[in-house]
Amino acid sequence: MKKLYNIPQFLNARDAWAAPFDDVFDLDAPRTDCPMTLPNIFPSAVKPNQPDSPMHDLQLTMLRIANYINGNGDDLSQYKTEREGGLYVKERIEQYLIKKRKLNTFK
Repeated sequence: MKKLYNIPQFLNARDAWAAPFDDVFDLDAPRTDCPMTLPNIFPSAVKPNQPDSPMHDLQLTMLRIANYINGNGDDLSQYKTEREGGLYVKERIEQYLIKKRKLNTFK
């Protein structure tokens, strides 16, 4: 940016230390082969809002976190579907927030 806008001084020590990378760009003109549309990045197997589907890894992790913040006392093997896991997480997070508010450690 310093070279592009002909800025005479460095902004800070890091800026003075940083090596320019303008030698990486060697095009005389902008590229013309840029795609106009992007491919769909979501696999066709992913179906949102499937409450009766088994939980995936991220949902299982959220289940474990919700259990952890409330004492690690629950048997999580009984929660199989996204719906069951979601309800469990919602309930445990609500309990956690209520407890924190009563202790006045969360505002």
